[in-house]
Amino acid sequence: MRKLILAATAALALAAAATPAAAWNGRGHMLVAAVAWDNMTPEARAEAGRLLKLNPAYATWTAGVPASKRDQVAFIKASAWPDDVRGSYTMDGYVPVEPIASQNLGYSDRYVHGYWHFADAPYAPTGAAVPTPPEVNAVSRIKVFSDALTASDSDDVRSYDLTWLIHLVGDIHQPLHSTTRYLADNKGDSGGNFVKVCFQACAVKDADNLHSIWDNALGKPRDIDSVLDTAEGLAKAPDALAAIGDPDVWFQESADLARSTGYVDPVENGTGPYVLTASYRNRVVSVAQKRIELAGVRLANLLNARLVKAPAQVAQPQ
Repeated sequence: MRKLILAATAALALAAAATPAAAWNGRGHMLVAAVAWDNMTPEARAEAGRLLKLNPAYATWTAGVPASKRDQVAFIKASAWPDDVRGSYTMDGYVPVEPIASQNLGYSDRYVHGYWHFADAPYAPTGAAVPTPPEVNAVSRIKVFSDALTASDSDDVRSYDLTWLIHLVGDIHQPLHSTTRYLADNKGDSGGNFVKVCFQACAVKDADNLHSIWDNALGKPRDIDSVLDTAEGLAKAPDALAAIGDPDVWFQESADLARSTGYVDPVENGTGPYVLTASYRNRVVSVAQKRIELAGVRLANLLNARLVKAPAQVAQPQ
């Protein structure tokens, strides 16, 4: 059984995190993908490797990689692609607008689709009025893309959807990608992005945000060897939890964790800055490790079931 790493190095990596919030950071997504790859069937791995060759970043992902490792490395690096394209694709905001929001066109789609990365359950601890969450979100896209893996006849669409699924299954397991807290009517904190925190007393201008603390929980290095070593050290997810295949349940788990472990002391009902304690930091690392391992196994289960199409039935002569 893999051993759970709650080492000081992880806590130090958390304390050093200060990048803008975007989901699990690139390393977090790569860890999810590494765990998934370890739990996928040979058939699912082969089909994933075939499809990911269609991604426009494939050559970059696999440059200098031995042929025997290219499928695995491409799969792991594909996990961060929906975040990596933010600098080159068209930003279309964080509120879905149709018909762009629901399209599934494959790689001809050059929109960022920022609203696909989260599904915020409103949390109003002070009784503030909350808006109705958009119907197009991470959960709904996981369902659409999962169905397309089986139903679509286009490898371009299936490759695009696979890349997004590797990413979104990770996203929905990050607690602060599933909740937005409302302290004033219809004014949410964007999953903790507007809550300022520090590791020691600081002014607002020097503070980080709560969301990024969770995103960067397991550090920043994106080199493959470091990712594989850390993934190997994660504790095995409980079988009963790993077997849950409903994205709505994954989402609710994360929303519950945000409320029970994210928006808790020393994070108060305000915008901060709040000084995070060692206990809080260690809890973030522990929860993040468990959620990343669980996301990886669940992603593998999904792909094992959906990625490899059954052979077409040949009509028998009468």
